[in-house]
Amino acid sequence: MTVTNIICLPDLFKSQLARQNGMFDLVREPILQGCGIDIGHPPAIRKKSSSLLAGFDLEQFLALAAEARHEPRRSPWTAPRAATDYLFSFIPENTLVLSADMPPWLSQACEERGYGFMDVTMSPLRFARDLYIAIRCSDEGVLQKIATHAVKREELRLEAAALAANVRMHQALLEEEGSFHFDDLDGSLIYIGQSPFETSLQTPDGHILGCDDFAERLNALCQGRRLLYKSHSPVADFAQQERAALARIAGQPVGLCQQSAYQILSSPADLALTGISADILQEAAWFDKRSHMLHQPAVPLAGQGGFSSTAYQQVHFKDFLSPAFWHQVLAPGRQAPAVAEIPAVAHHHARETLDQWGDYSAVMTWGRTLPYESFLRSGGLSLIQRVESLEESASARPAATGENSFCNSKKLVVLGNGPSLKGLDLRSLAGADTLGMNAAYRHWERIGWYPDHYVCLDDQLIETHAGAIHDMIVAGKVKTAFLIAKILNDYPDLRGRENVFFLESFKNSSRKSAYLRGLKIQSSVPFKGTGYLEHTTGAFAVRYGAHLGYADIAILGVDLRYVEVLPEARHAGEIKLVMTDTPKHNPNYFFDDYQRAGDKYNIPNPGWNLHVSAFRRVAADRDAYRWTTRIVNSNPQSVLFDESVFPFVAIEEFLEE
Repeated sequence: MTVTNIICLPDLFKSQLARQNGMFDLVREPILQGCGIDIGHPPAIRKKSSSLLAGFDLEQFLALAAEARHEPRRSPWTAPRAATDYLFSFIPENTLVLSADMPPWLSQACEERGYGFMDVTMSPLRFARDLYIAIRCSDEGVLQKIATHAVKREELRLEAAALAANVRMHQALLEEEGSFHFDDLDGSLIYIGQSPFETSLQTPDGHILGCDDFAERLNALCQGRRLLYKSHSPVADFAQQERAALARIAGQPVGLCQQSAYQILSSPADLALTGISADILQEAAWFDKRSHMLHQPAVPLAGQGGFSSTAYQQVHFKDFLSPAFWHQVLAPGRQAPAVAEIPAVAHHHARETLDQWGDYSAVMTWGRTLPYESFLRSGGLSLIQRVESLEESASARPAATGENSFCNSKKLVVLGNGPSLKGLDLRSLAGADTLGMNAAYRHWERIGWYPDHYVCLDDQLIETHAGAIHDMIVAGKVKTAFLIAKILNDYPDLRGRENVFFLESFKNSSRKSAYLRGLKIQSSVPFKGTGYLEHTTGAFAVRYGAHLGYADIAILGVDLRYVEVLPEARHAGEIKLVMTDTPKHNPNYFFDDYQRAGDKYNIPNPGWNLHVSAFRRVAADRDAYRWTTRIVNSNPQSVLFDESVFPFVAIEEFLEE
């Protein structure tokens, strides 16, 4: 294969491409020096030249794709023909398509049209002292050249052995000094959970694989072994559902495995692992552990067999950054580069020796995970828990005594925006405080009425309605607001306002974001246990009401019977939607122009019943953490009523109590 032109193309349907674009940035100069080819920039990077022919319009590409599909969730396997034909009409002939985390639709489109392609991604084997880069290519000759640089199996075994020895030694030290005791994993089968968003779990027909799809094999694997569940999903409810399904399949209780991935792999215990396609299942063999992958890996690694355009070769990161590597792989007939690679010296050697860091210290520490987790694991977590305990005690006193300037009543009505609210005179709720949410302010403007509190926790709604939300707060139309910190990108003046609260201040998983944005960290019993819980505006509005100290909360207008994608909406990447027209009839809300042309929003339930699960979790947490707030449902047309998530009390009765 003679390469004369290269373009870099990520998945154009995705909006979050920092990692993929970063991969292109890393190899742009090495390829230029090694091959004399400028790969340009992806078409989504503004003010940067792309190697596509002039005239390509990303918005036109997305519009063509949106016209041809109405599924609730876009599949990475397919893209509409009109969109791919449009894209490839701007790709010159004899061009190599370079992608990062290449989606199946793009590789299929390249194959159909005779374009060579190369995909670069992180290797699933991540136990070495540094990450490996995995590369696959449609051209056998190029892949064979890459194979000459591939990491040797002997090196992989050495890396795994070194890590395992490290982990086992430190575990033994903790056991010897009596500071920790590790569970015995002998005789166990550990199921590795995954996030439902992972591409490797999606089949070409749009189905999201789960353990139920492999019930027969899982049942056989469990025979004679104790089944444990290792969660890697940030979606707590999804992990709980998967664990319950495993218990049903195996016919035995399924305990949680609390040990980390490399503690499991380094363990001397007789254990086995299974799962659908998790990376750890590919790592297991290097630690002499048995694994049973139920589906196929996201990044299949090349073995001893023949050529396959779907298999990846692993190379060292230093080679990935080397002009000599790209010269030998793509342009061996060209004169060798003047500098073969970055000189092999210790990273930061001069800075450490001379102690001259300047602003580079901020590069190494600002917003980085390691310093933050180092603080947590060296006593910071205990300190945070102690401070939280004191804050919870302090915040409980005003709630118990009614000392809260934000509350006129001890009762709160949380107003959803479902069709069941149609025709209700909101002024009739005067016997209690009220909380409204999202785009309902459009109706409030018309009738000249506003609730006491306002909540919006949807990133797409914040993008669309930030100005109106800001005006509502500054004008004093609502007493308090509960928002996500994204609004600070446009209105930083909301930071520090006594009556504006942010989700990131309450969720442990968002604490890092709160620190970086300068937000006050708040401890609150109603937000306990929500660290990695997917949030919804409705369910978290109830938590917010309990946090404010209300004794009784009634939920009204929360129907939870969504039409997931309206005919007037088009896909805008991932689970995002944009309204192309204002609906004449909107079946999801109590007034038809709740959503208008140009509004951005997210699919309500992207792949699982997110909203109902979030309310169930509120009910469970209220009991588990002994909230002092009573919560009732006052909507007989709600799924909450059908499933008895909360006790039912008619709104008239609630107001008169």
